[in-house]
This record gives sequence, structure tokens and C-alpha cells, in this order.
Amino acid sequence: MKVKYCSKPFLLVALWVFCPIPVNAACTVATGDQTLPTLAAEHIFNIGVYSTDLQAQNYSYTVGFNKLDNAIDAFKSGQIEQNFREKTDFDNFDKAHSPASLRVDFRGLNMWADFAANSSILNLKVHSADGQKTIVDEQFGHVGKNREQAVDELEDYLKKNADALLHELAAASKYDPIAGNPNSLANRQIDNDAAIAFDYLGLRSLVAPATFNFMFGSDEPSDCIDVKSFSIPFLGYSHQMNSGDSINFRLPLHFSRTEGEADAYSAGVGISYSKKVTDKWTVTPGISYGIGGSVDLGAVGQVVSVSLGSNYVFSLTEKGKLSMGNMVAYYQTIPLKLNDVEADYDIKNSVLRNSLMYTHPLGQLSLFGDVILSTYVSDTRVFGDEVAVDQYNEFGILVGKVNKDQQTAWGAGLKYTTDGGFGLSWSYTF
Repeated sequence: MKVKYCSKPFLLVALWVFCPIPVNAACTVATGDQTLPTLAAEHIFNIGVYSTDLQAQNYSYTVGFNKLDNAIDAFKSGQIEQNFREKTDFDNFDKAHSPASLRVDFRGLNMWADFAANSSILNLKVHSADGQKTIVDEQFGHVGKNREQAVDELEDYLKKNADALLHELAAASKYDPIAGNPNSLANRQIDNDAAIAFDYLGLRSLVAPATFNFMFGSDEPSDCIDVKSFSIPFLGYSHQMNSGDSINFRLPLHFSRTEGEADAYSAGVGISYSKKVTDKWTVTPGISYGIGGSVDLGAVGQVVSVSLGSNYVFSLTEKGKLSMGNMVAYYQTIPLKLNDVEADYDIKNSVLRNSLMYTHPLGQLSLFGDVILSTYVSDTRVFGDEVAVDQYNEFGILVGKVNKDQQTAWGAGLKYTTDGGFGLSWSYTF
């Protein structure tokens, strides 16, 4: 068995966080006449996005999956019989009559299911992450029918009644793709609004309006679950007016891969207007829409958001500037039906973000010419419906250069977000 040890010492090796041992797509633990302990919310080892404990007649095994379809298949009695024969010395499991119980760590929610002896009825209960609330209490299957049909009914139920689970997953899962954490669709929309409102390097106001931006991120938000993400807020465009105001457009795209297998995608559109109140103060209202989902993680949703950002610049030295950025935002998920899957996270939250940024030109560097350096720190707080991460901080450093033609510029950055991991970014403005 291969597992990832998760003491999470945050070893800073080349600015990345590593766990010593890689994990397979499905890892197993099999025991004889003993019962495995229930996995806690923070595992001492990781066996996948969906970890499943199965017990029957004093035998048990644990198997981990990174895709929802594979996790549901683990409920099928034929798969249970096969796994018992392969992973334990118990070869008398009768897939039609033997009792069996399963406990699934469903991305942070506790899911319990069982077949009683000589029964084809599948009993299912789902509890909140803290165990204080029962989210689902249902039965599937019919007397006289086989157990596989009960599992098919379970799968159909999860597709058509995902709302309650999704709402709770945003509160339980630090790697949900739609809401509840710094890397989710909802939070990235707020990030994009803030990037426009705060204009960290000031390049957008110095050169031509179009911007191509690429970001790579790596994170282990909880339980040593590894998430790699790629953001491409490309085709960003700002129309500068003679008054100094600007209208800003963006079309962000995003891809992430959890545990090397579970893929998630999202896309969106945003527009904002930057109003120059004084030479030092700019106010930016904005509105955004995004849609995303993951078949592997069992998540799909839409998010709309509005924001109002403020950026005030203080001149500390002849060239050095300190900027104070403040933003208030509101986001809400809206229902989405995709094929036979109906989903609504039903989340409405307000967000406050406060940032301090220091920008200073480094002068002429031999390799790059005239370079600008900016460092920043921000604090983000989420209010309203419960989410897995309701407060986080971001620390970043960026360098940028306006080329000699004064029409093009590039920028590069490194950031670290608590509960969000490291990110590398590159942008080209033209």
C-alpha cells in the first residue's frame, strides 16, 4: 500500500510543499478479525478524495478513489465481493445475501450505507462534517429485486437531489471547485475583481490596454489532497479614457486536477469600470459571471458576483508608493441543470478584502532594463452561509517592466495564500 504521510511540515523546498510518498489512484488497507477505526476529518494518511471503509462479518478493508463514479461503484455488491476476495482472506461473502456496511468520507461529509442480511434494501445516511446534522436519510431498492438496482437508484438520486450535498460540501471541502475556498470559482471571481481594482504593478494604466495573463498554482488544502490548477484570465482588455477612467473586460478560464485524476473546469466573464476620483484615489465597481464543474468531484454550478473596490495611493518617497486597497463584494450561486444533473449550491455570501501594496521602481537592471517591484499582503473574510474557509491571507511579490516602446509590458509574480497554496503568474500587456 502507498500512502502520503500528512503531518504537513510545510518544507519550503523550491517554494513548494511536498509530502514524502506519492499515492496511487486507489490505495487499500485490509484486515482480518478487526475493525478499522473511523477516519477522522484530518487523516494521518491520504488514500484519495473518496475514502471508503467496508465491513462484513468482522472483516474490513479500506479503499480510496479520486473519481465519483468509481466511489459509487464501490457500493455494488459484485464489487464488494470481488474486493473482499482480493484484499482479505474472507471468501464467503454472498453478494445477494451477506450483510455489509460502508462508510464513505465524501469529500469531508460522512456517508453511511448498509445492506442488512438477506435484504436488497440499501439504507443511506449522510451527516454534516461535524456530525451534528443529518443531511440525507433514504432507502433505495425494493424487496425481491437485486442489490445492483438499489445502487442504480442511489446514483440517480445523487444526480437529481444534489442540492443538499453541494451546500454542505462548500462548508466541508477545502477543494470544492465551485464555492467555499480560495481556489473555488466564487473566490477566483473576487480575486479577478480585486486584481483590476488594485492594479498591483500599475502597468494597466501605463501601456496599451490588452492583457494576457497565465497562472499556475499548487496546493494541498487538507488531508494532503493535492490540487494543481491553471488559470488563464486571457483576453483582458481595458479601454482608457482621456479622463483617466477605464472600462475593463476579462474572460477567465480555469482548469484544476485533484490527486492527479479528478478534473474540474470553469469559464466566466467580467466587466468593471474604474473611476479616477482624484489623482491618488480610484473606485472600481464590477460584475462577474462564472460557470464550472467536475464530473469526477460531483460538482457543478454557476456564480454571479458584484464588487466595489477602492485603491488609494500614498507617496512615501520620491518614487516609492504605498497603496491601500479595499473591496466589498457579494456572490451568489444560481441553479444549473446539465443533462440529467440538477444542482444548486444555494450560497449567498458577502466578502471583505483589504490589501496593502508597496511599489518601487528598481531602475535599470542589466538584463531587463527599467523594472518595477511590488509586494503586497491581503486579508479576505467571508460572511453569510458557512464555507470551509471563511478567512485567508495572501502574500505576494511581483516584478514588471514597461518596454522602451511604452506600448508593451510584462509582469511576473509569486504568491502564497493560506488554505490556498502557492501560485506563479505571468502577464503580458500590449
